Parts: sequence; structure tokens; C-alpha cells
Amino acid sequence: MLSTRRATRSTLPGMPGMPGTSRTSRTSLMPLAMATMLAFCGVAGGQSGASKDGRAAPTSQSVVAAGHAGQAGHASRAGHASHELPAWLANATFYTRPSDRNAALAYYQSFTMLPRDARGKSGNVDWDAVGTNVDGAKMPETFTQAARALSEDYLNRVMMASRMSVCRWESSFEDGILMLLPYLGDLRATARSMRVGARLAMVEGRPSLAAERLVAMHRMAAHGANDPVLICSLVGIAISELANEETRLLAESGQLTTGARDLIIKHLENMLEQKDPMNSRVAIKGERDLMLGWIEHNFLHEGGAAELTELLQPAEGGAAPDLNILTLKSLSVDKLKDAISDSRRFYDKVLAVWDMPDAPERLTALSESVDKDQFGPLARVIVPSLVNARRPSTKHRESLRETIDALRIAKVRDEEK
Repeated sequence: MLSTRRATRSTLPGMPGMPGTSRTSRTSLMPLAMATMLAFCGVAGGQSGASKDGRAAPTSQSVVAAGHAGQAGHASRAGHASHELPAWLANATFYTRPSDRNAALAYYQSFTMLPRDARGKSGNVDWDAVGTNVDGAKMPETFTQAARALSEDYLNRVMMASRMSVCRWESSFEDGILMLLPYLGDLRATARSMRVGARLAMVEGRPSLAAERLVAMHRMAAHGANDPVLICSLVGIAISELANEETRLLAESGQLTTGARDLIIKHLENMLEQKDPMNSRVAIKGERDLMLGWIEHNFLHEGGAAELTELLQPAEGGAAPDLNILTLKSLSVDKLKDAISDSRRFYDKVLAVWDMPDAPERLTALSESVDKDQFGPLARVIVPSLVNARRPSTKHRESLRETIDALRIAKVRDEEK
């Protein structure tokens, strides 16, 4: 297989890769309230409708994969500088060592490197058609197009960001349900691109690099779930599940090496050792503190309940207001205080049963209690579907175990040279 690992963009022989371009700002700005409502409608929705670039179909029988950042000649690339800093940097007050940097900033920098055409193309890959294939000559056109759109430097920077231990998105929690989470959509797009990058590494015959990129996706997922908000936890799970799906396909292909397989297994086992790897329970606590604290701070005054309902009531084109909204709107200051206390009591009960063996049944009973008005009018409006909130976390742990099992029984090939 022809390989040009120094290329900064994945190319197809006979069809040169487009020069690197930075995508324009396409950040998804989604208020928390809308994000939470959409969370249970499927946070894993893919990109669609990417425009065609008009180029001819490839004539080559192979895909040339993006190269590994750590090979000779790439020491100056992102994340692979010498470990020994020159004195002018080591002693500079303006310099922050990579180990002390904020991963969030590194991710935002990598987002600017994702070419305009890569986002849609990575999201449009027909993975059913790709299957377990690692032969570039047999790849579907959707994969070929996505591969051509990626750059090596972009993938390297994402991996570098994922290795950072600190990730602070500095979200504006003081805005309550109006808080924007602009990084979530970009992280999802980045995860899809990283999956393409992992399969590219397999096409090139570098399973160790594929394993590193898959592990990087799991680290990205954990970073995405850092903010204690339910939608963040759900997006983190979705990203991790994307890596699990790809890992199981590669295990089935029989083309992983022992080292690549073991690298992934070790990381997944470390995730399972964590009680709450994607912060689902922490997110419920965060939703409680964020929502109720925001309401207490901003709406405990005359007319405050009416102001709150204006924000909570979605625009419905003249439809009759929800009865729960009307009840909440009429509350006095004292009654709104009581409603906040009732809602906090509900969240506390949820957290108390979250990790119990029969948690799904207990959460269902609590949700039914909300419908029966046992936790006040505010709870009927703001609390999420808690059974749906916990189910993805449970399924995620099961998926991690299934992926480890698939890797352990997988055939492996000789170590790469």
C-alpha cells in the first residue's frame, strides 16, 4: 500500500487533497433548557445534508491515511515538542507548560482546524457499508470523502487536548437555563472525525495509532461530561459509545495487534473502575443546584414567578398555556419559595436512590409522585425524566463490558513493524 505519512492531509493517489482550510465559525449555541429537552430525543443525531464538492470519483485502489504525529520529522508538530524546554521558555512567565494547560482551550483551537468539508463528511460516513473493512480499495465513497477532508495536524491536536488532565469549559452557570454550551456540537463533530481517523490508521496498517485515537475519544467524552449538566453527561456517553462501536468492529476484523487491543482494554477497565465515568449522578446534582439556585437568585420578588414562566414556557404559536405553567405563574413570593424547597426535596430523594440496585423502579415511583403533585408546581415543570436520565448511564457501563469482552476473544495479528 502506497503511503505518504508526512502528508498533512489524507489524500487519494491520483486525486490530490485539498489545501488545508480553517472552517468558519459554525458553533452550535444551544440554551440549556432546549438542550435538556432534546437530550431524550436522541443526542446522537448525525450530520446530514453535506454538500458535494464536485470532484471526480477516486481512481485509486487505496486510501492513504493520515500519519502518526510522533514519527521522525514531526517533532515540531503539535504535542510532540522536546520534553526539555529551552531556557528562554522554561523561565518565561508568559509560558504555560502543556501539562498545566486547560484542555478546553486546546479543543477550541483544534475546532478551528477542522476543515469546512470535514464536519459533514465525517458525519455522513456509511458505517454499515464500511463494516469491518480495513482495505482502502474496498472503502465506500462516503468514507473516502471523509478521509480526504481530514488533516493530520488536526487529529494530533485533538489527541494532545485529550491527554490534558484539566478541562474547564468556563460555562456561564450564572445564566441558568439560558446558559450556552457551544462546545458540545463541536465535540460531537470532532468525535466523528476521530473515528474516521482511527479507521484510517487501520487502513494504513498502524493499529497502535488506531487504538490511541479510540482511547482519545473516550478521554474526550469524559472532558465533554465535565460540566455538571445532564446534556453534557449524555453527549459524553454518546461520544464514548461511538468509540465502543468502532472498537467492536475492529475487534471483529481480526486486524488489531495484541498491543493495540491491550491498550484499549486497559483504558476501558479504568473507566469501569469509576463509579460514574460520565458524571451522570453529578449532573443531576448540578441540575438541582443550577436550576434552583438560579431561580432563587433571580425570581424571588413580586412578579418573579410570572417572569420565570415566560422563560420556561416554550413558544407554541398561540397554543393554550400548559396548566402547570399557569399554576406556577400565579405563585406569590412565599409560595415560590415553598415550591423551590419542594423541588430540592425531590432532587435529594433522587440522589439518595440513584445508585441503588432497584433505582429504576424507585425513580419511576418518584416521577409518578411528581405527577401527583407531591413535590409542588415547580417540580412538575422543571424536573427531567429521571428514568430516561439514568438509562443511558446503565447501558454505557454494559457497553464498556461488552467491548472488553469482544476484544478479549478477538483474533489478533502480529505486532506492526
